[in-house]
Amino acid sequence: MGGTSQSLPYAALVSRDGHVTPISNLPATNGIIYTVALNDSETGLIVGFTTAGPYGAFVAPDGTLTRLKGLPAGDGFLDGVALDSSGSAIVGGESNGAPFAALVSPSGDLTYLQGLPANGAINSISAAMPHKIHRSPPAMMNSLLQF
Repeated sequence: MGGTSQSLPYAALVSRDGHVTPISNLPATNGIIYTVALNDSETGLIVGFTTAGPYGAFVAPDGTLTRLKGLPAGDGFLDGVALDSSGSAIVGGESNGAPFAALVSPSGDLTYLQGLPANGAINSISAAMPHKIHRSPPAMMNSLLQF
């Protein structure tokens, strides 16, 4: 689960019996975790923002974070996310008034998608075909993005 606690990003693991374990090593600046995705391998992806800009990280089953590499800096957020069983993902959001979306490798490396509108934001991404994320060419990703 994700959100905010005393203006700081908050995320936690929740066990099947309802035990909540807060995730350590989140940014220590103001921000919010907006969206959480979880795959069948129990790997999670949390996205939102901090005062430094869009924020995202994979969360291992033990709570270890792997930050997404190459996110834009400055005013913006990550909001949309889809995560497949291999640990590949698509993320989307807004940076300085412009939408962005990227394919994300399991190691957190980003490959930005082209052809998005000049203004706006990517707020949701369909998880209808999550097993295809890592195999689909970028042109096919347009069918997965929701504007």
